[in-house]
Order: sequence, then structure tokens, then C-alpha cells
Amino acid sequence: EESETDKYLSSSKDLCSYIGRSKKECLSLSRHETLFQAFKLYRSALSRYADTIRSKLPPEKDGLVLKGNDEKTVCLIINTADYCRQITQQLADSIRKDIVPSFVSKIDVTTQLDEFGSVQAKAFVALVSCVETRLETGLGQMVSVQWSKMEPESVMDQSEYVNTISTILGGSIPIYNSHLSPPLLIYFCESFVASFLKKVEKAVYRCRHISEGGA
Repeated sequence: EESETDKYLSSSKDLCSYIGRSKKECLSLSRHETLFQAFKLYRSALSRYADTIRSKLPPEKDGLVLKGNDEKTVCLIINTADYCRQITQQLADSIRKDIVPSFVSKIDVTTQLDEFGSVQAKAFVALVSCVETRLETGLGQMVSVQWSKMEPESVMDQSEYVNTISTILGGSIPIYNSHLSPPLLIYFCESFVASFLKKVEKAVYRCRHISEGGA
């Protein structure tokens, strides 16, 4: 589910609000062992939440197809995991300031930060795989071109496979632009380009002998 004002799963806001209220109440009672025990509960809750949103992601596989709102959900999970990483770090920093010095060294959220980072990584892989699956049609058209028989005068301004790839990207990227935060959209684009170029390279090697006109 998505709240009306942002691009995060609203459950993450609920969790973080609960942790914030609980921490405030705990501080009114103790800055010693009680606060530390509360921190361990917050840390456990964050880990469970990371597992929960990870379970909403599609399995990693070749030929991944996302339909309907699936892509939007993956985008929201990416944003949510990023938001939770920030909140987790802020929580640790604030408790280090509030708790008595003898407990400061025990305030560690490395595992939780890694867990949310892992969720993001898996979600990005899903989006990249989804788009690459759609683009297989365009790559197939490229491979099927009779490159060895192509003459300079027969070369068009834009080949059919280029049109196909352009159309598919034109239908996919705006979805991600609408639902991913700008820095995460940039990261997706960089990840996609790096991965897709490898597939293009493999497709080029599958092409038959390329004439001078085809080149």
C-alpha cells in the first residue's frame, strides 16, 4: 500500500512512528539498561520488517515478467528500504546520544542496514530483469537481420529492432520515473545500462557476417 503523499509503503511510516513514540516514553523512564533493551527490540522489529518487504519481491529468475501493479510495488519497496536505512541509522545515532556512555559501544545496527541494502539490491535486480525480458524481442530482431546482405543504400535511418527497443523503454522507464525517488532512478538506470550492454554484446556476436553496408 502507498500513502497519498509519498512513495513509500505506509507500513514503514507506521513502524517508524511507533519506534519514535516508544523511544520517547522510554527516555522519560531510563537512559540505562531499559533504553538498551528497548533498542534491541527496535532493532529486531526493523529486521523483521526487512524480511517482510523482501518476501513481497518476485523470485530471482531469467525471463522475469512483472504485470499490473507489480512494478510499482517493487519501486515502492526500493524507496521504502532506502527510507528504512536512513531511519535505522538515525535511530542508532540518537540513542547513542541519549544513552549512558557505558552502553554506547553496544548500539550497533550494521546488520539491519545490510538487510535493507540487500532488499534494495534484490529489488533492483528484479526491475532490470523485467525490462531485459521485454527487450529480448528487440535483440531477437537484431540477430535475425541479414547483415551480410545489407547494402549501404538499403540502410534505413532507424532499424525495426531499434524501434522495438525504443518503444519498450518508452513504456517502462516512465513508470519507474513516477515511482522511484530521483537518486534511486539514476541508480536503476546505471544498473540497467551496465547489464543490458552485456546482453547487446552477446547478441552482436550471434549476428551473422556483417557486410560493410550493415556495419
